[in-house]
Amino acid sequence: MNVELGGVLRESAFHLRLLLRNAYFVQAALIAPVVFVVLRVQAGRGGLALGVDGAVVGVWTVTAAAVGILGYQRSQGTLEQIALTPRPLGGALAPISLACAGVGLLSIPAAIVGSWVLGSEFAPHSPALVALGLVLLVAACGTTALVLSGLFVLTPHATVYEPVLVAPVLLLSGAVIDRAQLPGPLQLLGVVDPLTGAVEVLHAGVSGGASGGAVALWCAQGLIASLLSVLLARGILRTAVRRARLAGTLALS
Repeated sequence: MNVELGGVLRESAFHLRLLLRNAYFVQAALIAPVVFVVLRVQAGRGGLALGVDGAVVGVWTVTAAAVGILGYQRSQGTLEQIALTPRPLGGALAPISLACAGVGLLSIPAAIVGSWVLGSEFAPHSPALVALGLVLLVAACGTTALVLSGLFVLTPHATVYEPVLVAPVLLLSGAVIDRAQLPGPLQLLGVVDPLTGAVEVLHAGVSGGASGGAVALWCAQGLIASLLSVLLARGILRTAVRRARLAGTLALS
């Protein structure tokens, strides 16, 4: 188990280094949160959570964009080499998903500095809760990226899903607007969004306005939703492998 985990982490570090060499992903990680912070301030909705909300927007936006590298690999004919592995396909794609979320971490300091420059002080009530929220955020983005990677393997034109999924996931999580302002059905739908728990814990860490029980509940929600994302990704990848076997080929391009 430790050997497998070590292998996944080493592969993730390898893919992360490659992604960090790409100026597009680095620029997106730095620009997306700053643009969000500026727009929030211009709308008169700064507040204590401005920095962490900007970080969430940046991390998720860049994660979704970085997963699109699989579409590029499909067009180059190298996606088959990733699929040709003796281990489960999910194990081969997990390092890429984690690396995509890792690139988004650049958004955290960018969002905090941007909010500070615009006059919104970042002084978390509980730095430990903020750190916990960031861990949940990376886990949520990584597992959701695994679902997206499954879609990229399953369908040849999955790049169309990227812009369609970015905004709804953020809206349901409460990072863009308060979840209480959403209609009831959308609030319920947000419970299955892995980012929701991370956002709520981050807000609690910044404001200190949530009880310990509420924080524990949102932590559980984030972990359960992330686990459901892994199971969904597993089902999608199994379908992709089954289709490949029926077609008698692993060609994915």
